[in-house]
Amino acid sequence: RRERCRLSINKPDVVLLDHAINRKNPEEGLALIGKYYDGGSTIITYPHGASGAWWMDSDLYKTDDRISGNLVIGEGHKRIEEIIHFAKKCDYKNIGVAFCIGLRNEMKVLHRILSENGFTVNSIVCKNGSIEKEFLNIKESEKVRPCTYEAMCNPIGQALFLNKAKTDLNIILGLCVGHDSLFIRYSEAPITVLAAKDRVLGHNPLVPLYHSEGYYKNKLNNLKG
Repeated sequence: RRERCRLSINKPDVVLLDHAINRKNPEEGLALIGKYYDGGSTIITYPHGASGAWWMDSDLYKTDDRISGNLVIGEGHKRIEEIIHFAKKCDYKNIGVAFCIGLRNEMKVLHRILSENGFTVNSIVCKNGSIEKEFLNIKESEKVRPCTYEAMCNPIGQALFLNKAKTDLNIILGLCVGHDSLFIRYSEAPITVLAAKDRVLGHNPLVPLYHSEGYYKNKLNNLKG
């Protein structure tokens, strides 16, 4: 029985490898692929961790011709699809989007997707109204780019605009913390979130929670305001 166990380990029928096997250490990855491929194993890669899921439906991470397939996230579980299905089941026709100017390119894609699914789309950028930061007595030294014109975000204005457009459902796309709270408070339509802003982590704010016992274990304790 022990010999049979050893044989199954050395020459498995199927081998699952990290999808980034050739990107972390190309030489080691190629050697590992070659070892199992030459032994007659079927090699399949799999996604893992808290990485964004957008690339998992393509062959972006196909690492080698000797790899037979790539496991991907199942269809029907992407948040954008869930929002579309939810809106259709509720018979919503007019969709509003309050978005951050930093995600204007993503907004263009979202507008196209929603339009192609039969929705009327009303979108409003965070900088609407172009209100100068001096209006709130913000000093030049406190600006992102001192001594230049800078408009402040206007989440209440976003909510009022979409209220006037009589949207059935509003989507938040990357609003800042606090700005999203104001938008939610003043919006008359129900709200869902497509993306929560996190500039450092690619808008995936759950990463520190996944690594709370590892890399981030001591980084989130006793944070100063």
